[in-house]
Amino acid sequence: MEDSVQSVRHQLEAIIRQKSESLLKSFGSVDPVRSSSPPSTFLVHGHRMTVILISSPVVRITFKAHFNEFESSGLIKTRLKSIKEPIPSEQVLDYFKEYCNVIAGAVKSELKTVGIDAGISLPLAARGFDELFFPTPDNKRTFENTWTIEHPFGNFRCSLFCQILDPSAFEKIPPHAFNSPDTSNSDGEMELL
Repeated sequence: MEDSVQSVRHQLEAIIRQKSESLLKSFGSVDPVRSSSPPSTFLVHGHRMTVILISSPVVRITFKAHFNEFESSGLIKTRLKSIKEPIPSEQVLDYFKEYCNVIAGAVKSELKTVGIDAGISLPLAARGFDELFFPTPDNKRTFENTWTIEHPFGNFRCSLFCQILDPSAFEKIPPHAFNSPDTSNSDGEMELL
C-alpha cells in the first residue's frame, strides 16, 4: 500500500510543478520558464504570497505562489503592454491570485480524470512567512514540495502542501494516471482582475 501511495504522491507533485511552468508560459506569455529546487533549509520564500486550496474527501492540496512585488512586476508588463510604471501593488496581487486560480483549475481537472471530485477555494493574498511557524507534520499522509520558477524578469517560488485524507481511495489511483499531456487552455488568455 505504501509504495503505491508514494508513487501517486510523486506523480501528483510532478503534475502540479509541470502545470506551474506550462501555465505561466501559455497564460502569462512568458518564455523561457524553468523550475529548480531551492535549498531545503530555505523557509522564507517571498515577502508576499497567494494561496488557494484544492479539496476533496480523498486529498487536500494547498498551492502557494511566493513572490516579491517589485521583481514580479515584469510579468505583468508582458500581458498588459499599455500599463504605466510603476505597476500598482494590487495589479501584482491580482496577477498571482489568478495564477493560483488557473493552477488549481488544472489540478482539479487532473483529479477529475482519476475519479476524484474536488472543489477549489477563492485565491487569497497575504504577506508573511507562514512556513516558519507551521512546519510540515512528519507522517506518511502529509507532504510538501517547493520549487523556484525562473523567468526572464527574475523568479518566484511555488509550494504545495498535501494531505492524503483517504489513503485507500488514494491508493486506487492507477500508476501513471497523472502523466497526461498538458490539457490547459491554449488560447493564451488569462483574465487579470
